[in-house]
Amino acid sequence: MGYLTDLSSSWMVIAASFLVLNFLVDNGRVEAMYLGLPGLAPVSFCQEKLAILKNDTDEACKSTIDVYVNRLDSVENAISYEYDRYDFCQVEGRLSPSENLGQVVFGERIRPSPYTFTFNKTENCQKVCTKTYKVDKKDGDKEDKAKLNLLKKAVSFNYQHHWIIDNMPVTWCYEVQTFDANGRSEYCSPGFPVGCFVDADGNRKDACVIDQRYGGKNSYYIFNHVNIELEYHPILKDGEEEANSVARLVRARIVPFSIKQTMKGDEIVSCSPSNEGEGSGLSIPGGSQDIGDVKEISITYSYNLSFTKNFSVSWASRWDYLLDQMTDVSINWFR
Repeated sequence: MGYLTDLSSSWMVIAASFLVLNFLVDNGRVEAMYLGLPGLAPVSFCQEKLAILKNDTDEACKSTIDVYVNRLDSVENAISYEYDRYDFCQVEGRLSPSENLGQVVFGERIRPSPYTFTFNKTENCQKVCTKTYKVDKKDGDKEDKAKLNLLKKAVSFNYQHHWIIDNMPVTWCYEVQTFDANGRSEYCSPGFPVGCFVDADGNRKDACVIDQRYGGKNSYYIFNHVNIELEYHPILKDGEEEANSVARLVRARIVPFSIKQTMKGDEIVSCSPSNEGEGSGLSIPGGSQDIGDVKEISITYSYNLSFTKNFSVSWASRWDYLLDQMTDVSINWFR
């Protein structure tokens, strides 16, 4: 399927958190040595009050969880684009993290995002921003139309977001058909699409096939809402979990949706995916003739956030479920 992104692309660089590239000149060859996890120390997270109490101590922990964004890429187009190339929600005043050698070599572009969370604080229908485009045929804004067209092209070529939390990829997991006895299995992709497209004949492309709501003909569905689940492994003391204990993040999952939020002024009243049937997602008409009398198109970006304890996955093994899905062709093991 088109929306199955290959881990051998940009996210092999994030897996290079496991890698230090030591370049050795040997008979004209350049080799890389796999050296484990150099320089990557676990980060402890805790609730906000505890973070203040433990500040400047040997048991310091963080309450703030930052989300970073990488460049967008596509298996259908060789050109990658930085996050701010598109008219997504932006953040100002935050510095980009320092990139390691592997990220520089592979052309990664990791930037801060407007998504910032507080550990173990559930959030529902949290608005990030609203983008409005004037598309009136006569008085429409040329710059707005250009931004919208660029977004539609990203959907057409199935461009993928790549988000990072605590030095690990935010993964989109969904069921795929298999040829074994089970018939279906879960596949986790280290990225999620900008949206999906349904052509003029009603043929659903890429991620549109997984949801009947995305069925309007000649429509571009923008995934403007995400459900994010962060799994954490509590750090036990004397074999027991303390109240408000410190924890480490072991998994970050995301499920994207195209939805029309219920708004009251600038506030979101409801952000549940509609069950109205085909065409009920947030879509952009495919051509100018389909816009009709529409003067403006607004896209509100939002998210839900939840936290789940996970005692079965430790910090040291949190990459295993992704590495298990890589084929031997996708992984270059260096010795």
